[in-house]
Amino acid sequence: MNGSVACMELMQRMTTEQKVAQLIMPAFRQYTDSQGKRQDVVRMYPEMERILSSYPFAGVMLFAMNLKTTRAGVELVRAIRACSAKCPDLPGLLLAADQEGGSVTRLGQGTQTPGNMALGAGGDPVLTRNCAAVIGRELKAAGLDANAGPVLDVNDNPLNPVIGIRSFSDNPELVATMGRAYLEGLGESGVIGMLKHFPGHGNTAVDSHTGLPCVEKTLEELERVELKPFAACVRAGAEMVMTAHIQFPQVEKQTYRSKKTGEPVVLPATLSRAVLGGLLRDRLGFEGVVITDSMGMDAISSHFDPLDAAKLAIEAGADILLMPVDTAAPGGVKRLEDYVRRVAKAVEQGVIRPKAVEQAVLRVLALKERHGLLRAGEIPAPDVSVAQKQIGSAENRKTEWEAALRAVTLVRDKGVLPLSPREQTVVSVPFESEVHSVRFALDRLDLLGDGPEIVCPAEKGDWEKMLRAPVLLAVSACYRVNSLLTDGAKDPYVERLRQILADRKKQGKVSVVISAQLPYDLALYPDADALLAAYCAKGMSEDPRFASNGVVQYNANLPAAVFSVFRSPCRFSGRLPLSVPSLESLSGGSRENLFDRGFGLDGESTCKRKNQTGR
Repeated sequence: MNGSVACMELMQRMTTEQKVAQLIMPAFRQYTDSQGKRQDVVRMYPEMERILSSYPFAGVMLFAMNLKTTRAGVELVRAIRACSAKCPDLPGLLLAADQEGGSVTRLGQGTQTPGNMALGAGGDPVLTRNCAAVIGRELKAAGLDANAGPVLDVNDNPLNPVIGIRSFSDNPELVATMGRAYLEGLGESGVIGMLKHFPGHGNTAVDSHTGLPCVEKTLEELERVELKPFAACVRAGAEMVMTAHIQFPQVEKQTYRSKKTGEPVVLPATLSRAVLGGLLRDRLGFEGVVITDSMGMDAISSHFDPLDAAKLAIEAGADILLMPVDTAAPGGVKRLEDYVRRVAKAVEQGVIRPKAVEQAVLRVLALKERHGLLRAGEIPAPDVSVAQKQIGSAENRKTEWEAALRAVTLVRDKGVLPLSPREQTVVSVPFESEVHSVRFALDRLDLLGDGPEIVCPAEKGDWEKMLRAPVLLAVSACYRVNSLLTDGAKDPYVERLRQILADRKKQGKVSVVISAQLPYDLALYPDADALLAAYCAKGMSEDPRFASNGVVQYNANLPAAVFSVFRSPCRFSGRLPLSVPSLESLSGGSRENLFDRGFGLDGESTCKRKNQTGR
């Protein structure tokens, strides 16, 4: 993947500052004006225009506040491209976003797709590839070139606070299979995938956004689990890899004196030559572009001087420094310009090896050459009308719905499914946005007129309805396992629901629970007659039937689960993509699973029994 003669000649014409800029990908999520007012960046501001016209950055990372609507997002992309094109013979920008699917999406009116854990539950690589192709087509229509995905983290630590349903599974083989299919789907659409977070963020109990995680695994242990998906996708031709701000002291021994604590800290993977050079480049044979995770995250910014972090990352083998400066803060754009100059000065003085900079620049230019981004003046701008037809289209949402239905996993049914629309049923959800999700499902079942009553318990009357209803369908959403275990952090909705289920069981009333987010909360509801998992609790900002702009972003997972509960005959094809420990095991009291990975009921046998007995 070395650069061509054209890349070499282009680099030789670049100044040191231009080379350094080619290794930086900023973001412009928000802008603080001279009065101190912070606003979301949905249009070009003069300072942004000046810096984007002056420096050939590696690219720009776009976020949800930039892409609220398709029209606004495309117009911003066009403005960014126009700034870059003022220097037509310099490299163009690589525009990217975190459109992982499920809980992490950026296109405000785009198709979310069910997310990685749901795709892992569905177990179909073809469907995973199709969902990734949807993501790719929509990003491409918006004028973007790369997606920060697939997530290849193996979520084998239930206490992980940041990965969770963003992971396909706790099984490295399944993560590798689905990750490769995802990468292929993006590639079909002409979008570059970024494997993340190398060498793996799945076995941490600390979020690198807010702390510096440490994984005490040997190289052999990493090769058995964390590295398998990355190795598979590198062999499949991956062009970009994103690093993790995580310490691996069994691999990297070098330390740095933390500016926060004054104590030595082991260099995290992002700054580690042993990890990026030794593991990724040498052992896995990766020759493409290495991009860091955001350099503004606490794991880096709290412990490392910004210039030292740049030197360590570049000399370790990183090619693009993602968001090293907070441009949203007052004077942020000016500080970005100062940062470029400071790093360039360090290169000219030999503090940062010029050879390392040039090698990184050539890798970035080679990537851009392969994707038609080598000359800023030759990159076509996206078309608003084309984007509006593609993004959130009926065809794309059909793929999303199919994947969401396939993911719904039934792990318990005492012969109560499918629920009958003729019975008095109360559907309980913890968040108001999920009311729209339930209505959407009931509409698809033609049950809105005389179907179940939907409540979002906030008053005593709602709790009483849940207790007295002949049939209860309740939605539970676990975002962190700590909320299931720590008294001070326990969710009051979950605690009240557990008591209501116990009381209903004594009364012989039917209760069904949908685990809408992390499936670990399945362990909380022994008194439910049926248990299902949906893998993403994201609701809807408005009912799609009455969307004011004709297209609205919504997540299909919860609607698909509600739809499946009432659908007759009942069919379920999802299988747990990870093991669900018992509550005692989550608390550290034992090592037993309540449900093993791969478990799931098809629903047909209980459905037949119910039809024969009439319950």
